[in-house]
Amino acid sequence: MKMHTVIAFDVSSDLRRTWVVKALKALAVRLQRSVFEAAGLEEAALLRLRSELEGKFKPEEDCIVYIRLCRACAGRMVVVGKRFEEAEPDEPVKVI
Repeated sequence: MKMHTVIAFDVSSDLRRTWVVKALKALAVRLQRSVFEAAGLEEAALLRLRSELEGKFKPEEDCIVYIRLCRACAGRMVVVGKRFEEAEPDEPVKVI
């Protein structure tokens, strides 16, 4: 069954975090730095994603939360404010 899925994570290692973000970008849209949403994600696709993500993270250091929402509940989801925007690849990064 296709369901709306919100995925949030807290990963301590920069390397693992980069890997998690790359895997999530393939299936989901980034809402915030560590929150993604995937509309219409099949259960099988979620299981594959979970297997991929959980195979690389450390449960004693990291956390991943998967929230499945039915169509009606997903329709009631409220996002207030500007969604996360990523810098363009050629955009210079300012380090202060």
